[in-house]
Amino acid sequence: LSVEEDQAFSEDNFSPAKVEELPVKDFEPVEIEEEKSDSEKGLFSPDTGLGWESYLLTRLENELNRATASELDLALFIIKLDGLGRKNPLMKKICEYLTVEFQFKDLLFEYKDDSICGIKISMDIDNAVSFGEKLVEEIKEIAKEESPLVLAGVTTRGIRMVTGERL
Repeated sequence: LSVEEDQAFSEDNFSPAKVEELPVKDFEPVEIEEEKSDSEKGLFSPDTGLGWESYLLTRLENELNRATASELDLALFIIKLDGLGRKNPLMKKICEYLTVEFQFKDLLFEYKDDSICGIKISMDIDNAVSFGEKLVEEIKEIAKEESPLVLAGVTTRGIRMVTGERL
């Protein structure tokens, strides 16, 4: 560098710029209150205590990537509780039971209006089918007063490389 270039890049020439003040605003914009999105409400629904449906696909993709890298199985369960709304106190009791069975609250999600989606790591299809049958029977026992239709569907990653959307 020449002497002139060296001086041009000296620390003295890089002092903070003069701070300019903005003109005074006569009117402040009005803040419009909108309904908060799921992400603004926290990670879990207050009705069920489970994760929001909007987080399901992202978490499923992350768990699929982890399972693929570790060569682990992964099972995805969809449990339909036809006849029970999310605000029903019985739904909260069922969700508490599922939280114990799935071991991690952040692997359970609300799904559609009447279903719950759960992710189980290191579970092959045979064990997943047995686990799903057990869940259905236990949920029917918990909800016997209202006798909702309880259905469970299961799919697994196995050795396949599959996306969360496809699963």
